[in-house]
Amino acid sequence: MRRSRMPVGAVWTSAAVHTVCAQPGQDLPTIPFVPGGPPTYTLAAFVNHEFDHHVKFLRPDLFHGQPCVGGAPMELHPVVGYYHCAIPVGG
Repeated sequence: MRRSRMPVGAVWTSAAVHTVCAQPGQDLPTIPFVPGGPPTYTLAAFVNHEFDHHVKFLRPDLFHGQPCVGGAPMELHPVVGYYHCAIPVGG
């Protein structure tokens, strides 16, 4: 079987509609969850390559039913293991 190679300088194209990014110098949450990790993460969320909102992650041992900024409930993220919520722009 012959394998083709990407030409030098080729760029990958992504079909992802939602992307979350950490600010420079900030890590992303670990997968799987590591007890004792950072208490919170606040990531920028982009939809169709445009900034849309922030996503706040809160370590599960620090979650006691409190709502997110703006009053929205926080939900446990099944993959990351942190509670999370969306913070609208300007929120």
